Amino acid sequence: MASAVGSLVQTRGREWVVLPESTDDLLMLRPLGGADREIAGIYLPLEGADVRPATFDLPDPTRPGDYRSCRLLRDAVRLPSAMDRAILARQQCESAYKRIPAP
Repeated sequence: MASAVGSLVQTRGREWVVLPESTDDLLMLRPLGGADREIAGIYLPLEGADVRPATFDLPDPTRPGDYRSCRLLRDAVRLPSAMDRAILARQQCESAYKRIPAP
């Protein structure tokens, strides 16, 4: 299963964010809501069948929730655009670095 950087996947009983360090055979993942010290690698030839896209139920319009849940939903909607900006910034930095002449 090919997973784009920043996409959400489910494996090992929880949801994860795919990190840029991933390769064709190794998914580097950070738990959704977890810390950097919890980053894990999934070797796809061994565990790839267990990795699937994460899915979440839609909000129930009859139960609007409290401030915290509304803020969480707002942040989730903003996450893809923030990831796009971060990826673009990284690409620009890498491009600028390649243009620096070697000593």
